[in-house]
This record gives sequence, C-alpha cells and structure tokens, in this order.
Amino acid sequence: MTDLGAGKRWYDRQPRLSQAVRLLMLFPDEIKTIICDGVMILANREFQVNEQMKSFRTLGTDKIMGLHKSKSKNRNYDQNQIMHKAMNYLYILTERNQDVMAEFTLEIIGFIQDYLRTCQIFKADVSMERVADITQAYIESGADGARELIEAVREELHGKLVVSEGAEPLDFIEDAMGGMKISGATKPSDKKE
Repeated sequence: MTDLGAGKRWYDRQPRLSQAVRLLMLFPDEIKTIICDGVMILANREFQVNEQMKSFRTLGTDKIMGLHKSKSKNRNYDQNQIMHKAMNYLYILTERNQDVMAEFTLEIIGFIQDYLRTCQIFKADVSMERVADITQAYIESGADGARELIEAVREELHGKLVVSEGAEPLDFIEDAMGGMKISGATKPSDKKE
C-alpha cells in the first residue's frame, strides 16, 4: 500500500475527496446520514459498488485489508454507520472514480449549505425532509434539480414574509461575504400589532 505519511488517511491523497470528507464531518449526524445515503446511491448507480463489495477478488489485498481494518471503527466517521459504509464504498473505487464521487459529494454539500443559508436568512426552521428532498433531487436530476428545489424553497419562504410599515420593498442584497440578506422584511410572527 502507498505510504501516505504519518497521520494521513487514504482519502488525503486526493485534495477534493479530502475536502469532501472534512466538510461532511462538520454536519450534524442526521444531515451527514442523508448526504451519505445519497453518496451510496450515486456510487452504486455510477460504479456498481455493491457488486464490487461482493467480489473481493477484484479489489486487491490492500483494499481488502483496509476494509477489514475499518471494522474496528477507530476513525471519526465510523461512529455514524451510514457514513462508515459510504466511506468504504468510496475506498474501494479507483482514484479516478473517487475523484468523480468527490465532485458529486461536494456538489450535494454545496446545495445543502445553500439550503441551510436560506433557512438562516429567512429565519426558518431546517427540515430534514427538505435536506433529503434536495439530496434526492440531485440524485435524480443533477445540479439543476437541486437548484430548482432550493429556488422553490426560497420562493415559498419569501411568500411568508411580511413587509414592515415604512420599509423598503423586499430586496435580496448580497453582503460582502457573498451571502444573502433581506431588507425590509420581518417574519409574520415579528409583526407588531
């Protein structure tokens, strides 16, 4: 097996995969599970990972030993069963296919972050059902499907806002960090009687 150096994990060989794993680790378990479920569906659809897992002969001794060692569950991501399984799926792929899956994963993470930002902007509760819907939309229709769903969520939340008396019309204003803010709006519950 390739010597990765002290403290380096197998996924650290590829910067995009390493970034995807590190970002994934920042999410709460519930969101992590939803994203990892999506990653496994994509890995199976694109690379037939279930078949590869059944046929150890095609994996090579290094990958088989790595899968065996993963059973000890010493890694941070092993504490979440679904993430553990998703990471094993990624592990058995070729480096080229790992790169493809890293891009898929980073895109899904980006859409989930966009949804979370939208909820923060509109002071709306985060829905795990919506997180799952966005992930599923990405799986079924790619980036366009996820983007359309997030836009629909924005429109729905925008429709729930009430313009304060004397306020400017509702405007989305991009702040210096590229985030979005809303001017001239309050939530219905914030409206003074």
